[in-house]
Amino acid sequence: RCQGGMAPGSISPTPEQAQSLQEQGFALLPQGLPEWPVFEFVEHYHRRYAHRINEFLQNNKKRWFEEASWEDDTGESQRPGAVVAKELTAQLEKEDAGIYVYATHPSYSDYIEDWSGPRFYVSLVEAAQRRGQAPRVPQGISSALWAHAEDRVGTYVTEMGWTAVPPGSDAQELHADICCSWKKVPMPRQPGRGRYHHFAWKMDRSQHCTTLVVPGGFTEGVTKTKHYQGITPVKAPAIIFDSEMLHCGGATKSGPWTTTCTVQLCSGS
Repeated sequence: RCQGGMAPGSISPTPEQAQSLQEQGFALLPQGLPEWPVFEFVEHYHRRYAHRINEFLQNNKKRWFEEASWEDDTGESQRPGAVVAKELTAQLEKEDAGIYVYATHPSYSDYIEDWSGPRFYVSLVEAAQRRGQAPRVPQGISSALWAHAEDRVGTYVTEMGWTAVPPGSDAQELHADICCSWKKVPMPRQPGRGRYHHFAWKMDRSQHCTTLVVPGGFTEGVTKTKHYQGITPVKAPAIIFDSEMLHCGGATKSGPWTTTCTVQLCSGS
């Protein structure tokens, strides 16, 4: 949970960016991130652990598809990289690092019509929880994320960390982070009123995020051909996007592993 009240911020999303976030589901931040210690916390851990984590994952490349399956005997699926991520997390637990590595939505090849490789996420939630409540959300951020005052009370940080993507990866499966598979959704997103928002940014401010979005794609995670046809690339060193909007990570080039830092917040109402 974030501390009560709102703190001032030096760089805030503009009214136009806030409107784009609420209506289209994303906003580009060419001016960069607002000032907030939570962003600095993520970057500190990234500098400390990212190279080592990437190295472990790369060294275990031959095992990325170990036990991976769309659906096993229990009806559950296991994503590529899950076994290796679990082993890495166990190592970090022995050091009491407060870091959890997991396999996220994998890369998908249209050519073979199947998963083509893993993608990983490095979660810092446990490490952050040990430090107590997160610092107050700057006022400029809070008003842009949640236009209604009641939504800005009791806000939470629900995830923080960074993605770890192998070089030469296909684009990620199209998905929504927050969705419901029930026929009757009990608490659907209201038009123009986002609840769960992701900040995503590059450590190197000269680079752009490669996230692909479907503007206005609030479908409870359901994807159809028209959604793939509506995919739009973003081009900015930092972005905000609604976690209930369809999106995916873009393809990566050959060379080093790519990472994007993220912080996800949700409203308190």
